[in-house]
Amino acid sequence: MTYIYGNTGTNGVTGTAGVNSTSGSVNGTAGGNASAGTSGQSLTFLMDQDDWDPTLILVGGGGGYGANGGYGGAGYYTTTNNYNGGGYLVSRSTAVSDGGNGGVAGKGGNGGHATLTASNLVALDAQHLETQGGSGNYGYTGGGGGSTYAGYYVNNPYANGYYVGPNLYYYGYTETQAGGYGGHGGAGSAGGTGGNATTTADAITFMAYYTTVRAYGGAGVGGGSGGYGGNGAHGGDGAVGGAGGNGGKATVNVTNSFGNFYGSITLTAQGGAGSYGGTGGNGGTGQTDSYNYTAPGTYTLTTTYDHGSGGVGGKGGNGGSAVINYTGNTLVGDNTGETFYLYNTISSGLRGVGGVGGYHGGTTTRASSGANGVTGATDLTISGNTFDGGAGNDTFYFYILHTSADQSSYGSLGAIVVDLNAGTFVFGGNSNALLNVENVTINVLERYYNVSSVLVDATPGVSLTGSNTNNILSTATGNDSLWGLAGNDSLDGGIGADAMNGGAGDDTFAVDNAGDIASETTSGSDSGGYDLVNASVTYTLADYIEALTLGGSVNMDGTGNASDNVINGNSYINVLNGLDGKDRIFGGYGNDTLNGGDGNDYLDGGNDVDRLVGGLGDDTFIINQLGDLAVEAAGQGKDTVITSITYSLVGQVIENLTLGGYGNIDGTGNGVGNLIIGNYYNNVLNGGAGADTLIGGNGNDTYVVDVAGDILSEAPSQGTDTVESSITWTLNTNLENLTLTGAANINGTGNAGNNVLTGNSGTNALAGGLGNDSYYIQNAADTISEATGAGTDIIYSSVSYTLFGAVETLALTGAANLDATGNSLVNTLIGNDGNNILNGKGGADTYTGGLGADTFLFQTSSGADRITDFSAAQNDLININAYSGGVVNGGGVTITDAGGGNTLITMGANNITVLGVAYNDAGLLSHIIW
Repeated sequence: MTYIYGNTGTNGVTGTAGVNSTSGSVNGTAGGNASAGTSGQSLTFLMDQDDWDPTLILVGGGGGYGANGGYGGAGYYTTTNNYNGGGYLVSRSTAVSDGGNGGVAGKGGNGGHATLTASNLVALDAQHLETQGGSGNYGYTGGGGGSTYAGYYVNNPYANGYYVGPNLYYYGYTETQAGGYGGHGGAGSAGGTGGNATTTADAITFMAYYTTVRAYGGAGVGGGSGGYGGNGAHGGDGAVGGAGGNGGKATVNVTNSFGNFYGSITLTAQGGAGSYGGTGGNGGTGQTDSYNYTAPGTYTLTTTYDHGSGGVGGKGGNGGSAVINYTGNTLVGDNTGETFYLYNTISSGLRGVGGVGGYHGGTTTRASSGANGVTGATDLTISGNTFDGGAGNDTFYFYILHTSADQSSYGSLGAIVVDLNAGTFVFGGNSNALLNVENVTINVLERYYNVSSVLVDATPGVSLTGSNTNNILSTATGNDSLWGLAGNDSLDGGIGADAMNGGAGDDTFAVDNAGDIASETTSGSDSGGYDLVNASVTYTLADYIEALTLGGSVNMDGTGNASDNVINGNSYINVLNGLDGKDRIFGGYGNDTLNGGDGNDYLDGGNDVDRLVGGLGDDTFIINQLGDLAVEAAGQGKDTVITSITYSLVGQVIENLTLGGYGNIDGTGNGVGNLIIGNYYNNVLNGGAGADTLIGGNGNDTYVVDVAGDILSEAPSQGTDTVESSITWTLNTNLENLTLTGAANINGTGNAGNNVLTGNSGTNALAGGLGNDSYYIQNAADTISEATGAGTDIIYSSVSYTLFGAVETLALTGAANLDATGNSLVNTLIGNDGNNILNGKGGADTYTGGLGADTFLFQTSSGADRITDFSAAQNDLININAYSGGVVNGGGVTITDAGGGNTLITMGANNITVLGVAYNDAGLLSHIIW
């Protein structure tokens, strides 16, 4: 990096002070004028290949300081006393000389210019070329005018014995002082002008990615204040303030250059700021007092004024202009996708403000202010260039930041029109070739400061037209027009009310302004494609656009059209309207309201608590939060709720319910014929009134049946399922359990599987069918039907019960004192926790009493039976009275050792084996009923 600095100018020399007068007849002399500061050194550099430098910055020298003018010399007085014949003073007269004028201040030096030209060379690395005009320097203050004495007059014919002045006057007395003129102030000097900066790159081949060309005009500097007027009988005038320095001009030229790849080119031109004008000098005060005595000790005072005028404020300096000229250049890409950046930053120099006027002598009123300067102009020319992307997916990025220092000088740099189909890029009426480029981003920001110093956006609209390939077209600000043509295009107008048309293809629009218009001329079936609007404001889709997605971080709404729409909400509260068509609407986070409108719609509120309104058509509602509400009116189609939580259709005009998600949840129907489908887990499916179809899933499901027309469906190997029925019911295939509910006398029938049939409190007829079935009964009048060879079955009874038919096992439940009676088959009788009487009747039966004092009853022809848990401690009894006739060992009954610690009681052809009890156990022998 190389900096070259110009030398600073020399400073001005202060004017000499005027000589004060020592006599009333000789005026004070004028102050001397100051000399001006000299200009800073200007630099001019021509860079060719031999002295090529990747970074070269030229800085013009700063101007020298101005200097103050000399002060004017003060006036003086000479007094003459007059006496009468008696030697008494009777009058006095004073002559007063004038003050000298102040000297003129020396002007501030101008900044030096900087001119850099790079020409006919190859830039082997990133190139940075920059010039900076030197700053001017300050103007200084004019010398103040010399002051002198005010006027004074006394007429006192009654002066005897009165002390009037420095003497005691005894006779009539007069005194006169003719006041002098105060000197005028010297003019303030002008501030120095900023130097111009010019950077030119001509016929250069750029070999690296980055190129930066900049020019900064030097700043003008403030003018000096005018000198003040001197005081006296006649005040001197204040002097005019010095003018503010003008800002330097900035010029950037890049012409006839070449780059064989895309890169980043940054062009910057900043005009120098003009500076403020100096303040006008204050006028001096002029005054004469006259005392006229009308009686001893009594007088009238008359004062006359002759003040000096305040000086006018100095004019503000003009802002420097800024010029960028990018013409005749060629940039060519290779066979890969590249991005070419052309950055332009151009700003005019701010005008200087005129200085305020000085105060008129003896008042609070100012002289007029100096005129404001004029803000510099701006001029950006981009013309005759060729940007050729070559093969690959290429992007052209064009950036302008244009700032005008005030509204009065603002003018737009020009309209931008890009047409990729025609291969043109027009800026400000000047045409450029834009070839083999697929994507364009235009970021233009034009602005100015208004009278309140508020920055105002004044960006003009941009027109972008794509080609028949896939394009990305975007702008940053302004009311722009974007047209995609064929291809799958992405259109983003940025800030402003933009008009966007995607053309054919699947297009995506970015909408951030309620005034944005995203349009398609034809629908998907007419080759308009499937199109999406991403909106950060409330928006309604135009015709032929299919999808809308809301973004941003505030509450907003979205509305579709007559097409089949997909509408997505954001993470805040949305109202999403589908209108006509088969719409799919997704709420996301937030408490949303989804309106499907006409058509078969799919409504998913997402997280939080949502309101889903279907409208006409066969609609589908996704429910996943407690508080979600699906709304349908009668006659609006056959609708479905899909839920990941337990859900009830009661009170809703909805026909179908599907359980989804993860976990065990339940589904309940309403008064119409519902279709209810379970999920992968354990569900309770209850159709309610109406002839319902209930379809379980992989879990252990429960079906609630209350209408004979209910249909239950379960696939093989999908868990162990239960039907809870308040009517007579027969299990169909793949259902395992049946529970009768209520108190009505109803019946239950199993299937070919292993069933569990549970009766209610009424009288039930239960038939298990094939398989090893289990029965739970709570009414002694219940009947069980089992065919011979239809499996091994068990009855669980909460009442005393007697086996009949082909049921083998009876188990008492609860803790009540109940009885269990077998049949002629080989039975297993199991007691509960109460005191039970177990009677196996015929067959080789097994008795298990459980807790409580149980009685094992054996009647004639009881067969070969076993007792598994006899306990004398529980006061169990073995009743063989039917054999012994009440006589110990009567009827041929014998008690012997069965081996293994067991006892064998033989009763003729029948016997009892008591397991785990020795034959000679006293507790056993004492608990036999003979």
